[in-house]
Amino acid sequence: MNPSLYSSISLNFTNLTWRLMIINSISKELSGALFAGFAFASFIGSFFYNIVGPILFDKKKTKQILRFLIDYILFFLILSVWFIIYFFQENLISSNNIDMFFYDTILISLLGSYFMMKAHYLRFEYFFLKTVNQNIVFRLDIVCSFLIILIVPILFLIGEADALKYSYLASSFLTFIVFFLRTRINNDS
Repeated sequence: MNPSLYSSISLNFTNLTWRLMIINSISKELSGALFAGFAFASFIGSFFYNIVGPILFDKKKTKQILRFLIDYILFFLILSVWFIIYFFQENLISSNNIDMFFYDTILISLLGSYFMMKAHYLRFEYFFLKTVNQNIVFRLDIVCSFLIILIVPILFLIGEADALKYSYLASSFLTFIVFFLRTRINNDS
């Protein structure tokens, strides 16, 4: 099998493992709130990773526009949505703890979506730089996937259900660090 397939399998395995660990650790209601919050906040990154990035990234002008969009426009949009939810959550949220847990998860995960978009940008930049880099990227995906699996149990040990709200942020930041370091190593050599 090729590294691309292993990369895809590892990403799906990580998602499934996260879900199983979360469902077995906390209530169904809190699990659902977490999954919905992660899905809401990760939509932009998933759309870029699966559709926009692979199609547009190998064009130089498009790459510069994407970098601008991620660095400034996306950051501003995420920050705007974050502030809207934060300041208007009293009107959005009932007194239900599940609702509060859901909106907290969205707020925290939105911060993670910025780091994930930066990670995706760095990943595609390195991927399209040279053909030989493609297998390296796939291997990094596999390493990231297995490191990310550890986030849920570590956060649960630190703060149980409340700490799990930080899972997407932590995985995004970890992925960003891996690809940031890879590009730094590439630039230094």
